[in-house]
Amino acid sequence: MTLIQSMNEIPVFASEEEEHRFWQTYELAEELWETLPTIPKEELPQPRTKPVPVRFDEDVLRRVKALAAKRHTGRTSTLRMVVRYLKYQCAPGGRTECNWPRS
Repeated sequence: MTLIQSMNEIPVFASEEEEHRFWQTYELAEELWETLPTIPKEELPQPRTKPVPVRFDEDVLRRVKALAAKRHTGRTSTLRMVVRYLKYQCAPGGRTECNWPRS
């Protein structure tokens, strides 16, 4: 890994892909990190998502784990994907009614 000692050593990138390749082989030196100003918490962007606790029975959790393993993703990412799928397939256009199966 090549250390960057000054912000002037960071080039202007033509694309996000070029920037990605650059940062795979370069990193900021610890001394440079220490010179950077701290961003106040109120200036940081707000999170786009909110955590929601959800409980699942063992069968559902086992199926989610299997689907996550098959897709090479985590359980949380898999559940978000399923909810997004339902959002657009079950209630497109913002409709709120859906023909849910009865449990």
